[in-house]
Amino acid sequence: MSVIVMNTNPDGWAVWERFFDRVAESERMNVAEVAIAHEIGHCAEREAKGQDVAKAAFDPLEGEVFADIFATLYAQQFMGERARIALDTLQDLRDEYARREPTHATGERLKALQTQFQQLQGQPLTPVTMAQTASQLREAHIH
Repeated sequence: MSVIVMNTNPDGWAVWERFFDRVAESERMNVAEVAIAHEIGHCAEREAKGQDVAKAAFDPLEGEVFADIFATLYAQQFMGERARIALDTLQDLRDEYARREPTHATGERLKALQTQFQQLQGQPLTPVTMAQTASQLREAHIH
């Protein structure tokens, strides 16, 4: 089981300033929603791989790619127009922080998937099919 805890202490959100500084205050919860979907993506990947994932060799970057794809699919499916700025912010930060945080350098992979994301927009996806699609898209674009 995966558990996601939202810290209600404002000081706990200091690391989020790099996201929140880029968007209007009215967009902050949209950014947070995409971030939560990203974290749920990590849970979905573990579920999709089964119990052996904890024992298997794990590439942190590939996990981040999966979670970012999952979050993008979630945003397209459930957030509508609210997703646009949040996804742009995610892309910008992944590009900008690629050198400092190589385990989160998903920007190029996300850019490479833009056509596929556009083709999937409007198609009904469940959490299970989002996980399956995230896995397929990640595997299809491994560099």
